[in-house]
Parts: sequence; C-alpha cells; structure tokens
Amino acid sequence: MRPTVGVRVAPRLTVPYVLAGGILLASVAATPISLARFTNGATSTGTFSTATLQAPSGVSATGGASIVLAWTASTSSSATGYILERATAVGGPYGQIGTVTPVSTTGTVDNPAVGTHWYRLTTYIQNWRSATTTPVSATVSSATSTGEKPCAGGSNAADTGGNGDGYESNPSRACTDDSSFAIDANTGSAGHSTVCTNAANDRHRYWGNAFGLPAVVTSIDGITVRADVGLNNNGGTSVFCVQLSNDAGLTWTAAKSVTLSGAAEASYTFGSSSDTWGQAWTSASFSAALFRVRVIDATSQPNKDYRLDYLAVNVYYTP
Repeated sequence: MRPTVGVRVAPRLTVPYVLAGGILLASVAATPISLARFTNGATSTGTFSTATLQAPSGVSATGGASIVLAWTASTSSSATGYILERATAVGGPYGQIGTVTPVSTTGTVDNPAVGTHWYRLTTYIQNWRSATTTPVSATVSSATSTGEKPCAGGSNAADTGGNGDGYESNPSRACTDDSSFAIDANTGSAGHSTVCTNAANDRHRYWGNAFGLPAVVTSIDGITVRADVGLNNNGGTSVFCVQLSNDAGLTWTAAKSVTLSGAAEASYTFGSSSDTWGQAWTSASFSAALFRVRVIDATSQPNKDYRLDYLAVNVYYTP
C-alpha cells in the first residue's frame, strides 16, 4: 500500500483536508480579502458670522410713590424682552423681580417698599443673555395724598370749541357726587370728532378744589382725576377727555381719554399715583388761582348728551 501524503501549505486561511473516495485531497487556500478605505477630499468654502445680544441703553429711574424705569430698546429686535433685577445697594446682591416683554418695550413701573433701590436690565432670548446694564437708582418716599377733592360750585366756565357752551345745563352739579348731572346737550351739533383736540368738540373747565397741600412739599408724585359720566344713548363711539393746567388755562397737558363703556353712569379714573401728566408741579400749582381741569366731549355721533355727575382730583405728594 502507498503511504498517504499530505500537502503542506504556507500559514494562511485554509479549508480542511477532504477525504473523498479514500483519497486525501489537499486543502484549498481561501482567497484573501482586500479592505477598501474611502476618503472625502471635499472642503468647505462657507463663512460663519457671530452676533452679540445687545442690552438696552439709556436706562433711567425716577422715584416717588413708586419707581418709573425707562430705557431705549435693545437693537436686537428678535430678542424676547428684558430681565429686570433689583437690589438695595449698588453692589447687590441683585435678584430678578420680573421680565418685561416685548423687546420693543421702553419702560415699566415698580412698587417696592420705601427706600432707595437699584436696578439693572439684561436682554434675553431663551437661555441667551446680553451684558447687564449699569445700575441706576431711585427712591420710594413715604408719599401721601390729598384725597379726592371736587371742584367748587360756581367755579367753572364753558371753554372755546364745539358749540361754545360746554356743559350749558347746571354745570355746578359736577362738583357734587349726588346723581344730579351737569349736561352737555347735543354735543357736537356744530361738528363731531372722537379726537380730543378737535375744535369741533365741546369743552368745559372746572377749578376751586380745596386740596389743603402744605406750602412746601418735597415732590408732587402723581395726580388722578375721577369723572362719573353717563350718556343719553350708546350710539356711535363716545370718548371723554381730561386735561390739566397749572397756569389758569394758558397752557394744558396732553389729554388723557377713555371710551365710555355705555350710556349708564360709570366712574372713570385718569392718571395714577405716579403720573404727573408730563408737567412740573409745586404746591402753588394747585391754588384756586392756577389749577384747572378741562373736560372734553368727543363723539362720532352728533347730538349726543353727555351727563357729568362728579369731577374730583387727588394729588399724591411727598411732604
């Protein structure tokens, strides 16, 4: 018998010997596997830019019965708004007291306790924050008020405008809160407009409020005017406007207005405890010789009757 001979192969991947029909077959080498590596030679030619979220500018604080904050809006118009922080010392610590939105807002009012307070703002959008503004301060004083003081009966006069007769029927009744009315009948019959300053509207001035202010005060912090007004009907749009004067009617503040809610008598308040109506005031400004309130009836419907039951003024001040 011939001896069986094996075939020696170099070490590499092989398949086992196979015995077929009593004959030993040599193993067959597996075909080597080649690995391919791919590379991307492309390069980016694009450029990237960065942006800085801008803080508001020109921040100011004005004290009184409350603190009025003002600023110039951030130029980052896509921001959400501002984070407002307050402290009792310029060096802090500061705590967030709220947010102000939208980013176009240019002011807000805070009502903290009596004392001096420091404020700073940061523009924000989601978790992105701007630099913090330089702190500003203002003081809340221990303010008080005169309480509501009505005009004095007989201290009134029709003003120019409209029919020229103002509240021609019982004008002094506006100085007593008793559901008896001063009446401006057929207002706007010479023309009509819902714009307060339009010369087609009837106007009437009142004075003689007994405020009882001290001769000298630290500051006048705000003024409110209460007007109890009704109508003979609710047709069209009816607006009631108020202006103030500290020089016997030579000049007037910008008008504040409200659209009357219905024909029934209702009480409306103009101004606030921290609103000085854009005017500088002293105690002397509120004397019977100088202080005036002017009311204006502005309606889109001709021949409307305005009914004024009560007109009173409250002055907020720091002694």
